[in-house]
Amino acid sequence: MLNFTVGPVTLDKEVLKIGSKQMPYFRNEEFSAMTLESEELLKQSMNSPVDSKVVFLTASGTAAMEATVLNLFDQEDKLLVVNGGVFGSRFSEICQVHSLHYKEIKLNFFEDLTIGDLIPYDKKGFTGLLINIHETSTGVLYDINLVKEFCKKNHLLLVIDAISSYLADPFDMEGSTANAVIISSQKALGLPPGMSYVVLDKKSQDRVREISFKSVYFNFNKYLSDGERGQTPYTPAVSNLLQLNEKLKYIDKKSVTKIIKETRELAIHFRNEIIKLPFEIPTKSPSNALTAVSPLRSISPESVVQSLKMNSDIYVMPNGGELSCKIFRVGHLGAITIENNQYLLDEIKKNLKTIS
Repeated sequence: MLNFTVGPVTLDKEVLKIGSKQMPYFRNEEFSAMTLESEELLKQSMNSPVDSKVVFLTASGTAAMEATVLNLFDQEDKLLVVNGGVFGSRFSEICQVHSLHYKEIKLNFFEDLTIGDLIPYDKKGFTGLLINIHETSTGVLYDINLVKEFCKKNHLLLVIDAISSYLADPFDMEGSTANAVIISSQKALGLPPGMSYVVLDKKSQDRVREISFKSVYFNFNKYLSDGERGQTPYTPAVSNLLQLNEKLKYIDKKSVTKIIKETRELAIHFRNEIIKLPFEIPTKSPSNALTAVSPLRSISPESVVQSLKMNSDIYVMPNGGELSCKIFRVGHLGAITIENNQYLLDEIKKNLKTIS
């Protein structure tokens, strides 16, 4: 089986090996030391501020998005949400469900964020901006420098969901002046699903302590307090943290720059070849993490997805909602190679004969 989704991704042998072992007890000095090491390596991998802290949350990316919003903002805040697809709308849904004051910057599918989209909200009293820096449903990678300058000018707390962009696209937390960055285990980190990691700078840590957020499990105050000694307030996904530590040491040794370069090469190779077939790429500013693919003739995207699954044991990503009949998506994360890419392309070409 070949997995070209962006999460869960194909896992490498070392990660699989760790996951097959019996799990150790974790309320001890050895495990605490490992978690503290992982925190420093994770911060280093995205160049977060020295005084930033990591919340190790045993929960999905959506849970981390919701928890981050609720730990940093309340009804006194006025938020901007960039909504260009499924995951942007998820930030909006979180704000709506919890009765937070917000406005959407609503973008069309595959549309880039521009200064023209931001100008109407300049100096209008907003206090925070929520953005999925890579809108995974469409493949669009937003301009982080544009967002950074707007937030600096308006003194906004910047929350970035980098779940599918981290380790796929260049990202510098300190350079972007992001206050909170959300990532998850199952994307470019190449770990099983089950954990998310929220990196908080000093300003966002102060907000956590100021906000009166009532929650037993998701209150970040508990995580920051227990994190000082390398622990979490509740039982974490122990195996996932063991795998994370091993992967972060690998990333540190290989370098983030080289990992991103290899991911970009996979993406470029696939894109250069897929447009030789009856497909186009609708995204003008794509992330290295995935490619949105649109058929040029009357080919159903779902039929491509299903034929690859049934005939070739290859998994690519369908889309839901309005985009289900327009695109499918191919990921470039995890333990895949150029040779795997070529095999996928060959199988797409072969399967087209039966679904055209």
